[in-house]
Amino acid sequence: MSELTFHKEHREKFRTISCPPQPAVGHAVQAWAKWLLSNASAAQKLPEINIDALPNARVNREEVFNAVRNKQMSTASCCLIITAWGAMRWDHGPRAFGAYDLWGEIAEQTRAGKIGRHEAYKMFRQLRPKKLPCMGPAYFTKLIYFLMVDRPNLGFIMDQWSARSMNLLVSPNTLVEVDVSRSKDKLEVSVSDRNTETNYEHFCKGVEQLGREMCCSPDAIEERLFSKGGRNKGDWRKYLISLHLADSLCDSVAT
Repeated sequence: MSELTFHKEHREKFRTISCPPQPAVGHAVQAWAKWLLSNASAAQKLPEINIDALPNARVNREEVFNAVRNKQMSTASCCLIITAWGAMRWDHGPRAFGAYDLWGEIAEQTRAGKIGRHEAYKMFRQLRPKKLPCMGPAYFTKLIYFLMVDRPNLGFIMDQWSARSMNLLVSPNTLVEVDVSRSKDKLEVSVSDRNTETNYEHFCKGVEQLGREMCCSPDAIEERLFSKGGRNKGDWRKYLISLHLADSLCDSVAT
């Protein structure tokens, strides 16, 4: 992949915009785990989980990384923590973890360093969508990101906000395919299953290049791309939304 050319105005805005550290977000981990284990389809596919060993609160990024670093923490428990941090929908969790017997080994191999981001993405992608419901690229790249902690060539989170951000920064080109639908005045955007491991690799290399050009870690770049959501949105998130570039940021519109 050749070096990307970034949009001068958007890149400068991204460089100068404030980005405070992300606080604890998502669901309280123990409450999330109890909900999943109360569902028969998820409980049957998950190995035994020591709920008392899980955080009894929401967690931040570093706390998720520390859980993955903890060799006493099972990979299944790590995945529960990651999806709690990512605020997976309560109705999606039982279906996603009801397929843990199909994707748990991918998570194990990723955490153990047996496969890298390219292969992990490919293996998850090949399960989508029928064998891996309710967990598309936006979520399984969260697993890749955290489970690869402290390894070179880290896989980054490719959700709608980081994907739309990178597409904006390389506009009029596109790195990541996203699907868009409109409901009244609300724009619904999701990372498309059409993205292959090649798309993901280009996205990750783009994050790394941006980090080199801005003299900071690519991990920090990914967090800046994501920015801050909720009622008190981060400056970059507000900038991205204000541009209303849905058509130019997307390759296809879901109808």
